[in-house]
Amino acid sequence: MPDKNQTELTPWQKFENAMRQIVKVPYSQVKAQLDAEKEAKKYKRTRKSKLSAVRALYGKGQRGRS
Repeated sequence: MPDKNQTELTPWQKFENAMRQIVKVPYSQVKAQLDAEKEAKKYKRTRKSKLSAVRALYGKGQRGRS
């Protein structure tokens, strides 16, 4: 295959390169990212649940009505 351009990668080679890059990432870095996302979701969920509780207490759409 000397005629083929050496820079062109087959789909399998592209896949292998992507997998190698993923596996190269240290576990500690992956764990830190997951923990950060978990905290962000926890904060968001807590905030939403508090708003839901307030709405349930005062009724949705009941403001300003006598």
